[in-house]
Amino acid sequence: MLIAACCSGAGILASCRLSNRVLALESCLSFVQALCEELRYTLARTEDLLLSLGERGRFAKLDFIGNAARLTKEGMDFPTAWHTAVDGSALPLEPEDRRVLGQVGELLGASSAEGQLAQLAQCQRLLEEQRAQAQEEKTSKGNLFRSLGMLGGAGLFILFL
Repeated sequence: MLIAACCSGAGILASCRLSNRVLALESCLSFVQALCEELRYTLARTEDLLLSLGERGRFAKLDFIGNAARLTKEGMDFPTAWHTAVDGSALPLEPEDRRVLGQVGELLGASSAEGQLAQLAQCQRLLEEQRAQAQEEKTSKGNLFRSLGMLGGAGLFILFL
């Protein structure tokens, strides 16, 4: 019986990872949108933008924001700090998600406000594509993982009887 429960749990865990990726990408999209708004209306320095956004409760799960701000304060240049923080993030993101999110660090502070906003809009589009893909994976594979976990557990249970 324990084996059946473990197999079912493994299927549910795999399904939850897919859901968590969708939620993480939605939070990243909200962050980039807020970053655009802040950049458009405040023209604040990059570090100040990150600190301001990182203090907002809705971005608390985005650990890379605070880590990038901390690394920048410690003297690391912003693009390197951003990439280090995104790559080291505990969020359940795929490598392609991290690559797109890493582009944000390359463009912040690198051009005029209008240029940054145009490039951030492109990053938003790419993140939205990643979110849509993750949602599709969640829909198609999530049920499959749960079902396979339960069926595998039931099959092993029957085998051991």
